[in-house]
Amino acid sequence: MARFDGQVVLVTGGARGIGRAAVERFALEGARVAFCDVDGDVGARAATAIGHDVRSYRFDVGVEDEVAELVGRCMTELGAPTVLVNNAGVNANFDMATMTTDEWDRFMAVDLRAAWLTAKYVVPGMQAADGGAIVNVSSMHGFVTLDCSQKSL
Repeated sequence: MARFDGQVVLVTGGARGIGRAAVERFALEGARVAFCDVDGDVGARAATAIGHDVRSYRFDVGVEDEVAELVGRCMTELGAPTVLVNNAGVNANFDMATMTTDEWDRFMAVDLRAAWLTAKYVVPGMQAADGGAIVNVSSMHGFVTLDCSQKSL
């Protein structure tokens, strides 16, 4: 018996890198896994390569309606997620003096608001199941940041 038999896992940003590794591991451990990525083609190829009971969806976790639809499809096709891995993120370095408002909004939507949105839609199912787990993946920028001292303010 695998550790995650009978569990439904939802991973955001699951087509590449850490997200894909999480999808692969949960699938190997017996979970039914759904993941999303903004690149639907890469996600579909990843799901095919991984096999098992894995579903790939093209959704943008920075958009609330899409998060609601993502969780709804997962529930319909696999069941209510009991594990959520918030992994999606924007990998970008911006100069605050030249960063646009649209760039800021996109960055915050994916790197911050999405973790809340996915939890918002997943938690009711976890409560009904009397438990669950949420893993929020962050970048090394929580500990290491860019040195801006080279430019004078």
